[in-house]
Amino acid sequence: MALAVDSAGTRTAPPPPPPTTQAQRPAQLAQAPAQVPATPGGLTPQAQAARAEIDRRLDGTGTFGVQTHGDDQAIASTLAGLSPSDANAVIADLQAAGKLDDLADTVTSGSLFTGALSADERKQFFTDMAGKLDGTNLAHLSRAFDTIGGDNGREGAGYVQDLANAVAAHSSAQTKIDFVRALAPDTVAAGKDSQFDNGLLSRTSYYGNPQAVAVGEVLSSLRGAQAQEAFNALDSNQQRAVFQAAIGETSTHYTGQQSANWTPGYDTRLFGEITTALATMPDAHQKAQAFAVGAEVMRGERPGNAAVLTGQNTSEPQRAMQEMAAALGTILDSDPSGIVNDLSQFRQPPAGSGDVATANGNALSSYARVMLESGEGPQGRLGAQMALVAAGSEGQPTRDAAFDHAVDGQYRTATGLGYFIGAASAAARQIKTDNAEQNQLIGNTLASGLTLLDKFGIAAKVAAVAKDWVRTATTSLNGAGATDPTQALTDAALPTDAAGNDSSLSNSRSAFLSTLNFVSANAKP
Repeated sequence: MALAVDSAGTRTAPPPPPPTTQAQRPAQLAQAPAQVPATPGGLTPQAQAARAEIDRRLDGTGTFGVQTHGDDQAIASTLAGLSPSDANAVIADLQAAGKLDDLADTVTSGSLFTGALSADERKQFFTDMAGKLDGTNLAHLSRAFDTIGGDNGREGAGYVQDLANAVAAHSSAQTKIDFVRALAPDTVAAGKDSQFDNGLLSRTSYYGNPQAVAVGEVLSSLRGAQAQEAFNALDSNQQRAVFQAAIGETSTHYTGQQSANWTPGYDTRLFGEITTALATMPDAHQKAQAFAVGAEVMRGERPGNAAVLTGQNTSEPQRAMQEMAAALGTILDSDPSGIVNDLSQFRQPPAGSGDVATANGNALSSYARVMLESGEGPQGRLGAQMALVAAGSEGQPTRDAAFDHAVDGQYRTATGLGYFIGAASAAARQIKTDNAEQNQLIGNTLASGLTLLDKFGIAAKVAAVAKDWVRTATTSLNGAGATDPTQALTDAALPTDAAGNDSSLSNSRSAFLSTLNFVSANAKP
């Protein structure tokens, strides 16, 4: 996982990769010959011929055995001219023989006297391979290009991302899923989470495993059940690595800058695209896990006190956190009740499930804190999400009926509302120390959310219940004075009779209060 900004100055990076020079000339792609069956356990004649030609070109056909641009073009066109089955067989054979790294090096390394595929030729080569190879062999190819420029070279990371973009654009959904599954262990490989570039008067470090970026690019191109299958192919550590790599974190040190100070940077484009894909997953539990892992990454980028005291740039990580929170909101918007209720369930995930514990409220409170800090728009979105949790997902006619409603013996609305109130209150306490100010902050958040509820595309009955809860909660908060907002929101949540006395069912009240108290005691925004 990338370090927070206040510790960025302790990072070190290895020596830079050597520069490359690329010749420019379009590759001539061959046509596949008629297919001839392979001999049992071997390559087809076409694949054998292609393998021999690639070996010859890897050895170099120029003067004194120099490898030429024509050799690079011939390698690319030879593979492009094969059928998918033969192309897979040849790539697998090159991998088994330890020559796939040589192929990657050959088509990307050039000088005044030797060749390399041009950027356009390389893009076409990646496109051809994405359309022919299966997920396993595309993963082999990705690892091969990752070796370019050494273990910490930025050049290889760029090739890996280019290949992943080709897979995202041109491979079948099943190939993409298999690609993600094949590269899953590589996303957490030791010593692969940073690369660097040296500028004329600066040095920039890039944080994130290149194969995790590749997985993220491909995962972001999937939707629905296929996105869920690919996400499930990763365990929680691998999911975290993908989200971490997707924030595009960099740090740049300029000549003359104090050695402990680095200028941070972020590009959260891929983080947002991944959350957009995962929001389409059909299962609320998987959405909750994605939300929790993404929120953990976001929380890890918050500048610490040391960063503020030493004058480090804290505005850039704060900006990135706002973008990450907005992206995570896309997941939460897709099923507020289902996701929040699921988050409340996992104090200790089942052994071997690969899930992360979420019942402590860290994920939702971290998200709520950023949204509360980000102004009226994000606050309104958070308020609307809380209101929808209060309304429940079962279409009950009133907020009291929603609170007391049970599904299979589970009081999901009461549990989810207790979880959300606990998380939001914990977040407010981190921003404001005075109870009255906390009440005002949450009250304004709910009031802003009232105007957004009609934009969620929800049923009129659910919207009416959500709006009624917001009005009740804001009234309670406005009259709370110096009372803790948790108590004011609890008063608004519990059903009452005509005399204003608590009329909630004992089981729903117990589910609400036990969840609220646990989150209030344990959440760390």
